[in-house]
Amino acid sequence: MKGSGTTFGAPVTIATVQRMFGVSVALDSSARAHVAYLGGNYNAGSGGGQGSAYWFQSDGVIAHEQPGGTFLTEVIADNSNDCNDTTGDPYANFGYVVGMYPALTYTGSKFYFAWRDGHNGNYQTDAQHSDLELAEGN
Repeated sequence: MKGSGTTFGAPVTIATVQRMFGVSVALDSSARAHVAYLGGNYNAGSGGGQGSAYWFQSDGVIAHEQPGGTFLTEVIADNSNDCNDTTGDPYANFGYVVGMYPALTYTGSKFYFAWRDGHNGNYQTDAQHSDLELAEGN
């Protein structure tokens, strides 16, 4: 397959998820792909859906391409309180459904990863009080 003068390899499966709530791909300065998505492992009772019958994956995840074409997965956020809330909204720091509709970019050696925090992802108040969160790192 060709794209803008660049040769691409065969498609690679990074992860299989039950709920698709967006994906974002960014290339770093070495042309390695970094893929952000709603991921993580289902773990009834703690993290990864908190035992939810719907949220099998509920973490903000970035998969980083490694030499050789494999991907290393990194969980950036797994709870609503992983980012510093500055809104004063009492709903902003509770819940576990983070990572929906991700946006990812790289500038130099720094990444910026934004996502929708859906709190518990169950109730009308979760949707009404969902907020945009941002992480940055190297």
